[in-house]
Amino acid sequence: MSILSDEIAADPKLRGYSGMSHAEVAADGEIEYMDEVYSRFVTVRTLYSDLGPAKAHVIMTAIKGEATTNAPLARALPMMTYYGEGGGIDMGHAQTRTFIDALSGGALTAEQVGDLKGLASRKVSRWVYLKVGNVREGTVAQARAI
Repeated sequence: MSILSDEIAADPKLRGYSGMSHAEVAADGEIEYMDEVYSRFVTVRTLYSDLGPAKAHVIMTAIKGEATTNAPLARALPMMTYYGEGGGIDMGHAQTRTFIDALSGGALTAEQVGDLKGLASRKVSRWVYLKVGNVREGTVAQARAI
């Protein structure tokens, strides 16, 4: 079976495909509701441009304060201020996201952690998330026939 036919048959996100027409399934798959994490190298400039100066300043002040007693963070901090090739921290990397999570409730609030992690996540459609290409009514009909 194909990825698309498996998706429609199993309906893992409980979208109600079995009660939808082919056209409705195709349209539903285009709705952007899936969170996708991607590789994005973030520097202090990114924080200021994407989160705004006030939020970025508070986050960076907290990170710099925590870096005085947190050796791994102290080693990572220069990467956030290097703007050349290879600069920044990959906010989409699983280890980076785990490290940022560990700062929640201590150096950073849960909201600030969410803001940082949000720099490398975006909403995508189910079809984009599954990488099944352009899905139309006929495509759904073929997938259901498998």
